[in-house]
Amino acid sequence: MQLMPATARRFGVTSIYDPKQNIDAGIRYMRWLLDTFNQDVVLALAGYNAGEGAVMKYGRNVPPYRETQEYVRRITARYNAISDPSYVSMARPLNGQSARVDQKDSRPLTVYEPDPLAVRLSDGKMMLVNQ
Repeated sequence: MQLMPATARRFGVTSIYDPKQNIDAGIRYMRWLLDTFNQDVVLALAGYNAGEGAVMKYGRNVPPYRETQEYVRRITARYNAISDPSYVSMARPLNGQSARVDQKDSRPLTVYEPDPLAVRLSDGKMMLVNQ
């Protein structure tokens, strides 16, 4: 997750190059945003993108910044899509490419595709495999 330097410090990151610290702090920050905005995912996403101060400044609304409004729209659409059990059937093929997954290897598979794509794992969980 990407955090601004002050936010990273606020949530305990001592090394910005440590992915574990970064992800843990990002999760705590998102939890804090959700609690601050009464579990409103849209406002939490806006706060993550533009800063919680911007959401407060605009009366607890998504700020009128094009980047923030587009970010909230895009992430909300992806969140809603992967929450839909039929999403896997909506995913498009990888241009004829295929990948073999070794069940012994638990590392995530990264596939760079411009559109959302998800894979349902054998345990039923969804894994995003796009950028």
